[in-house]
Formats: sequence, structure tokens, C-alpha cells
Amino acid sequence: MKKNHILNKLFTFLFIFLIITSCSENVSYNEDAIKLTVKEITSTQLNKWFENEMNDYNPDTNVVNEIKNNFDTNRHKIYLYANFACGCTDQQTDIAHLCKVFSKCNIPESSFEIYSMSNKNSKHPYKNKFTINYMPECIVMKDTTAVYFVIDTMRYLYSIGSSETIEKLLLNGLKK
Repeated sequence: MKKNHILNKLFTFLFIFLIITSCSENVSYNEDAIKLTVKEITSTQLNKWFENEMNDYNPDTNVVNEIKNNFDTNRHKIYLYANFACGCTDQQTDIAHLCKVFSKCNIPESSFEIYSMSNKNSKHPYKNKFTINYMPECIVMKDTTAVYFVIDTMRYLYSIGSSETIEKLLLNGLKK
């Protein structure tokens, strides 16, 4: 009887230990960014929120028309970074809203790339061109230079009590 009691305590301890370590920030994840398409994101059951956010978002038509006039497929490229494994946050919905804007503006998928990363320090193919300070993030490139950090700018505006639509911020980046 005492042996069973000790085994039960040992299994309970191991179970609790595994739960605690699996929820810890120190868990080792694959540090490489995973390139995804919008279709790949929306086809994952855990990311159904992404498709819902895209469908529910209605970008400003006037700004959409300005983006169409300012987006140059030969000069502009947009990179989106988020942790799609951690669930939906307010700012991750901005990534879904941006994808809706891209769709409305007829921006081809060859002109933007989406990466899922476990954190801002994960390796990604453009690490030598720019640094990601917070996630999620959207970087507007002109030629080979990062000219605008859309969601970082949104964070700054919120911090000073201001705001701007995601499509207007994208347009600002395209005008740089």
C-alpha cells in the first residue's frame, strides 16, 4: 500500500512538473520562422478567428483606392510577422485586417510574405535587413530598405492617446 502511495505521488509530481514546464516562457521552440499563406492560416482550425476577422473587417474604400495608386509591385514588399500558435490577440487581428486590405487592393501574394514566429528573436530570412521589436509586426519595404513599421507605429499612436486605421498606416508606409 505504501509503495502505491509513493508511486501516485511520483506520478502526480511528474504530471505537475510537465504542465508547469510546458507553459513556461523557457520552453524550447523551433526558432525558425515558418512562411505561411493566407490559405494555410485560415485552413488551420486554431486560426478560424483569422478568417472571421478578415471577413468582418471593412477597410475604408477611399484609403483602399489610394493604396492601389501607391503600391508598386516592382518596388514594394510587405512582411507580416505573428505568433499564430498563441491564439488571437488584439494586435494579431491587425494582421488579418491587413490581409483583407491586401485582398481589397488586389495586392498579389507575391508582394507580401507572412511568417509565424514563436517570438521576436526567432530567425527569419530578413533578419539582416530589419529588427522586430514586438510581435505582431508589419514591415513595408521599398526596394530593399525597411521604410515603415505599421503595427509598431500603431502601438506608438495608442501610447500617446491617438489612433489610425490599419489601412491608413499601410498607406503612410507606401508613401515613404
